[in-house]
Amino acid sequence: MDIHKPKPWHGLREFLKEYVIIVVGVATALSAEAGVEWLHWRHAIADSRAELAADARNIIRVAAEREAQSPCLARQFAEIQGILDRAAVTGRLEPVAAVNGPTRRAWTIRSFEPAASGQVLPHMPVQERGLMTGANLWSLYIQKNRDEEVRAWAELRTLEGPGRKVSDVELANLRSALTMAILQAQVIRGGSRHFAGRLVATGLNSPATVAKTWREGLESKFRDSCGGDTDDIGESLRDLQRPRNDPPPAEDWQS
Repeated sequence: MDIHKPKPWHGLREFLKEYVIIVVGVATALSAEAGVEWLHWRHAIADSRAELAADARNIIRVAAEREAQSPCLARQFAEIQGILDRAAVTGRLEPVAAVNGPTRRAWTIRSFEPAASGQVLPHMPVQERGLMTGANLWSLYIQKNRDEEVRAWAELRTLEGPGRKVSDVELANLRSALTMAILQAQVIRGGSRHFAGRLVATGLNSPATVAKTWREGLESKFRDSCGGDTDDIGESLRDLQRPRNDPPPAEDWQS
């Protein structure tokens, strides 16, 4: 096997020639690596944005669906209140065929965690990253309130069935559950709209797409799923009766 001994440099010019070749080679390799890295994150960000945009449309649609259910929920609350008031006088619960609460939805931004754990989120622009992080925090907030609401409606559904005697203790528990259900209905209605507004502000979907998605939610088949037909609405339920037919504006979250 031949062993090639390094040749000594003969003068400054030859040294500089070798030096330039090495520097150019290293710089070229680093530039190529940086270019590959840039292309990788560019594609990763584009894929993540597409997934986040789809999740945003789903949340906006569900928020509008909840908006459309609000007047129906107010009627249901008033009907339950009447049932409890009459039971307090007679000592009996009247027959109740069904207690229909709001449609239960997941408020999760499913693609947020993969974007964060996959290090895609840190490569996004600062403003976009901040808006997505803020929106995800709203997701956690709404989910917590949803769980409280589910527990309240589970208690209210014990009203279903034929007429029966009812104790003062049970009536007190049912009134407490009704109060909690009303509170959470108001909180979730406002919170889901704010949540949708955060996602509108990200710019992941065009204003026309947002408006179309909001209309789809308002026209959802679930908008009247809660039942109830009374017009006797108490003052605490007036807010649920006020329509909000337009999607939340992005401007509220861009400052």
